Amino acid sequence: MLEDADVVIAIVGSLTIERSNQMMEIRQALDLGKRLIPVFVDRLAGPPELLDRWCANIDAARQILYLAEQEGSQRDFAIALTAANIRNALALPADAGEDGGHDGDFRKGS
Repeated sequence: MLEDADVVIAIVGSLTIERSNQMMEIRQALDLGKRLIPVFVDRLAGPPELLDRWCANIDAARQILYLAEQEGSQRDFAIALTAANIRNALALPADAGEDGGHDGDFRKGS
C-alpha cells in the first residue's frame, strides 16, 4: 500500500520515535521517494528525517502549532489550519520539494 502512495502524511509525536514500526514506515516512505508531510502532536528531539521538513501544522509566522499544546478553540483552529495546509501542499506539483511549497523555509520541530 505504501508503494502506491504519492504522499505520506505522518501524525508524529514524542512517542513515535520510540516505536520501531512507525519509524520503519516513515523511513521506508522516504526510501521510496514519497513526499512526507509530518503533523507534530508534541515537541520532538529527533529524528532529523522528520525535523528537517516542512510540517503541516504551521502558522503564517512559521510557528509550529503542536496539537497537544492547544486547547478548545485554539485546537480547533490548529486542526483546521493543518487540514488547509495539507490540502494546499497536495495541490502542488510532486516536484515542489520537501518544504510544502514554502521556498525552502523549513520550520524545524523545536
